[in-house]
Amino acid sequence: MAQSQGHRPVTPVSGTHVLQGAAVRRWIALAEIVADQTRDLVDVLNVFPVPDADTGTNVLLTLRSASDALHRLGRAADAAQVARAAADGAVRGARGNSGLLISQALAAFADVCAEAPDPTGLRPVELVHVYEAMADTTWAAVSRPVSGTLLSVARDAATAARSALEEATASSPATLSLIASAAAFGAQESVVETSGLGHGPVDAGGAAFMLLLTCLSDTIDAMQDAGRGATEAPELRQGHEDADEHAPYTAVARQMLTDLAAGGVPHSVGPEPLGMSTGEFEVMYLLEATAVQAGQLRRDLERIGDSVGVVGTPDALGVGLYQVHVHTDTPRAALPHAGRARQICIHHLHPTALVRPHGRAALPVGGVRLRPHGARGLLRAPGCAPGRAQGAVGAHAPLPGGRPRPAPAQAPHLAVRSRQSGVGVIACTRAPGLIEQLARSDAAVVLNPDREGIARAAADLGSSQVIVLPCDAACTEAAHDAARFLAARSAVSTVRPPVGAHPQDGRRSRDRPRRGVLGAL
Repeated sequence: MAQSQGHRPVTPVSGTHVLQGAAVRRWIALAEIVADQTRDLVDVLNVFPVPDADTGTNVLLTLRSASDALHRLGRAADAAQVARAAADGAVRGARGNSGLLISQALAAFADVCAEAPDPTGLRPVELVHVYEAMADTTWAAVSRPVSGTLLSVARDAATAARSALEEATASSPATLSLIASAAAFGAQESVVETSGLGHGPVDAGGAAFMLLLTCLSDTIDAMQDAGRGATEAPELRQGHEDADEHAPYTAVARQMLTDLAAGGVPHSVGPEPLGMSTGEFEVMYLLEATAVQAGQLRRDLERIGDSVGVVGTPDALGVGLYQVHVHTDTPRAALPHAGRARQICIHHLHPTALVRPHGRAALPVGGVRLRPHGARGLLRAPGCAPGRAQGAVGAHAPLPGGRPRPAPAQAPHLAVRSRQSGVGVIACTRAPGLIEQLARSDAAVVLNPDREGIARAAADLGSSQVIVLPCDAACTEAAHDAARFLAARSAVSTVRPPVGAHPQDGRRSRDRPRRGVLGAL
């Protein structure tokens, strides 16, 4: 039996004929820029599975985490190493259902790179395997798959890529550009077909995934046009003009989404589509566990909720880091019985009589001030003097002897007032029995808080300022650590460009203050 093509020795080819590490870096950088630019647009499209207008934000935060991971990776890394770092970063920072699926797609990309005959780059046939792996694994990652969503877009993109490969001839061979553009166009057609299915003008998750694929197509074309190898890629700069210049297909796709959003069916029109989430709470956390434990957790979550996702890649010993997501009415039952959970965040999904919507405008992901409990003059509870530091919020101050005090009675009122004024609230606790009531107050709840969990919840809120209600002294210190950590991330580089260079030429995308970064008070 002849050896399969995927396992034959690979003859070295030029960098423009394989997808190398530099191109993968550039793809993730471009995808982050485009996600930033289209965040509000995709948020507006978000209706399914919960009409909470956060898909664009979740995808941006997920891709930003992938981009941050690549920023810490050496420039000499090959395609397999770059893809794995991006996937691991995305899994760690995944937000919401769409972010979880985006991280799963990047993990599939990394798996194909790791199994390729040449780990330094992917050929056209392996790029087709990437699209097919993305379609298969995202579909498998969802407990109750629904057509007309991101899952359908991934499947149609894979079908288009496979067709392009099979239709290639000796005189017109398949190239990376041909495969990537076919997948991107297949994704665009699929997104248009989601219109009228009850998911808003078009499905928001599908739209975000389509933009990810058009960014890959644009990246491959830009790398080939530049004729560069794996050591250097065309520089990307922030700004709409630069993104449009380097990503013409993505610019057209973005305009298509804008037109569909303007002329689409309003969110409130038509019957409720099948598969809408009914869970009252969203629970997300990172889980260090074995593959067996992660599989059992997923089965347990499917019994108590929907929009279930347990995404991660185990190592050679069968242990891995998994991102867990579920919509459920019983958030305590969603906590794991095996493994180690951290960054446990709970959000309330459906307005109640306690928290009424007020139609506030969307805020940036960041530019936020994180204010740990005790900031003088922060907010004044009824009957408290405005100058009292501890009395300003009166929240979770430890009892004598160091025992944590239960959640404050005025927390719901504080949360409502804070959201109306563009101020988010993070309620921290070490008592699982309190998470439901705290979340119903419109606060983001962090269970067993640490620096990373508080920082994550602050980014999730998307408010201009954030108040942290700590549960004990250790939590207060963690809140201050989170403020310092996020303040450091918001620092702006002032590196001077080389003599004779245009100022903008020396300013990389990492040198600008980034939306989504919180500043300490």
